[in-house]
Amino acid sequence: SKQYWLGPNYTKEGVAGNDITRTNVPDIRVSYRYETLVDELSNIFKVVDKPIEV
Repeated sequence: SKQYWLGPNYTKEGVAGNDITRTNVPDIRVSYRYETLVDELSNIFKVVDKPIEV
């Protein structure tokens, strides 16, 4: 199962869900990936909320 391979907190977002001894992904890298994902999603939804200009 995922919990066995990734650790008991794998469902938590960002660094809180990272167990570096199991994933071999440093916390700083997980933090960067999470921050980038949130930023990209924010930009997508900002564009969707804007009215279409003709």
